[in-house]
Amino acid sequence: MDLSWRLLAPKHKYAGFQTVRNLDRQWPNHVLTKAPTWLSTDLRDGNQSLSLQQKWEYFHMLLDIGYTEIEVSFPAASQLEFDFTRRLVETPGAVPDSVRLRGLSPTREDFLSRTVAALRGAKAASVCTYICVSDKQLKYQGFTRDQAVEQAVKSVRYLRSITKDDEASAKITHWTMAFGLESYNEADHEFTVRITEAVKAAWEPTVEDPIVIVLATSTEVATPNVFADQVEVFRRSLSEPEKVQISIHTHNDRGCSVAAAELGMLAGADMVEGCLFGNGERSGNVDLVTLALNLYSRGIHPGLDFSNLNSIKRRYEKLTGLVVPPRTPYAGEFALQAFSGSHQNIIRKGIANRVEVKNQGREMIWDIPYLPLDPEDIGIPLDQIIRVNSQSGKAAATWVLNRRWGLDLPVELQVDFGRRVQSMCEALGREITHEEVINLFAAHYALPTIGKRGAAPDQYDVTVTKQEEHYHVAGSLQSADGLALSLESSGPDIASAVRSGLQFIRDSKLAVDIVHVQKLSAGFAAGRYCAMVRCATGEEVAFGYTIDENQNKAQALAVILSALRFFRRDHDKPLTTPYTGNAIVANSSRANNNTVRRAVTAST
Repeated sequence: MDLSWRLLAPKHKYAGFQTVRNLDRQWPNHVLTKAPTWLSTDLRDGNQSLSLQQKWEYFHMLLDIGYTEIEVSFPAASQLEFDFTRRLVETPGAVPDSVRLRGLSPTREDFLSRTVAALRGAKAASVCTYICVSDKQLKYQGFTRDQAVEQAVKSVRYLRSITKDDEASAKITHWTMAFGLESYNEADHEFTVRITEAVKAAWEPTVEDPIVIVLATSTEVATPNVFADQVEVFRRSLSEPEKVQISIHTHNDRGCSVAAAELGMLAGADMVEGCLFGNGERSGNVDLVTLALNLYSRGIHPGLDFSNLNSIKRRYEKLTGLVVPPRTPYAGEFALQAFSGSHQNIIRKGIANRVEVKNQGREMIWDIPYLPLDPEDIGIPLDQIIRVNSQSGKAAATWVLNRRWGLDLPVELQVDFGRRVQSMCEALGREITHEEVINLFAAHYALPTIGKRGAAPDQYDVTVTKQEEHYHVAGSLQSADGLALSLESSGPDIASAVRSGLQFIRDSKLAVDIVHVQKLSAGFAAGRYCAMVRCATGEEVAFGYTIDENQNKAQALAVILSALRFFRRDHDKPLTTPYTGNAIVANSSRANNNTVRRAVTAST
């Protein structure tokens, strides 16, 4: 066998990840109780290639969501980046007073100067400069650790001189600073503390105006618990930690950016930097939507508004040209949808219980299986969470009718209709829409007529009155093709009254029972009554329904029309005998059926 395609033994090519010694590990004992400060880096780390107008629209989308810390540009990288920043600063009312603009810059003085020039005049601005701290990056850049510290301190002193120490500039703009430790997760712990202390001393932060130190997993190389250890030990090692705001910037190269950020918060991070829907370099930055809604679904308000998440997703996709994958947490098309019949069934039961509790005026904690949060909280109608396919079974069919009409099917009808839905999906080889489910239900069970298909509309008049302990049913029905009936009879219930009044039911083995009556709460017939009946003859069972404004009339019609449907099945030629008196007169093509050769007289 040719095994040349197989991967080489990795131990000869790749090293394991380094860890930090953390004998007093505390973060596993912590629980998240509040949201961090959020910083959106969408406009810089995620979407540098957008046009100025696209950036403008994206910025205002971020404002609508509620971000107050926004990294807007890399002003020294291009004229467009610079111009966009100036447009934000110079346009009256474009940037709320509560929002801080951040610009990113390497440690070169000309780049720092250009960045400050772009931000000057903003109400609140921050410059984030950064330096690589991993030994392998320092090696390829030709830097020693000492040189890296020297360069960092030099750049911070220069930045300070043209921002907070510049009296004219400081009068207009409240300047703060962030310092990024590029590839922090791959760096030596002692060195990262050393360079941070040097930078902190150069900037001289206060408790009121702390310095932001960005701990970046510039390339994710280890499991999230390793990063949490690094953050915890780093924070513990700092002098004057109250003057430092730790920000974490996690990337998704191993698919663990969300977990790394959450464990980083447990370990003491104050701020999280990322992008909407995980956009960014390579595999992306941490997904700020997922992080925020993870908190929200555990009862912690993230301070961001994702109540219309689909609208945000559409704006994002339009502006970036990217597509949010369908399995993306919360925002993906399939994220809050159920395809499996067993999942659908328990979701349906959970929602029904929740509605019942709410109708009783009580509140309850969200506890619906398979749905981590209420879809309606993020603007997704509950109608959309059930997908109807060949694996759905009765749960999906029942759900659709409940959501569209407010109709609850009895169990036996759930099973019967579920089979029909499955058969339709299999025949078409696809999912079917909710509208197709409704049409299928009407096609198989609706009892709107006693005439043959294609005949003119039927005429019928039925009244039901209650006299002491009995119901009295009276009426007449006539179809365009000659089928006629008149009825007047009583019984202890409506079904019994109809059955006793129709001799063709009494003479046959047909059993007709009302199985469910309900006032519809939604759809075209909202406010009217739906009566469902079960007809059985031998082993054959069929269901039907009628809808009417009068509850009793709906039941009487359902029994009459469902029984007639069975009767008419054996009389597939037009009825030519004139209507006389109160009899049904029929001709049949089935010579061996004595029942249908005679007049079936309705008793009075």
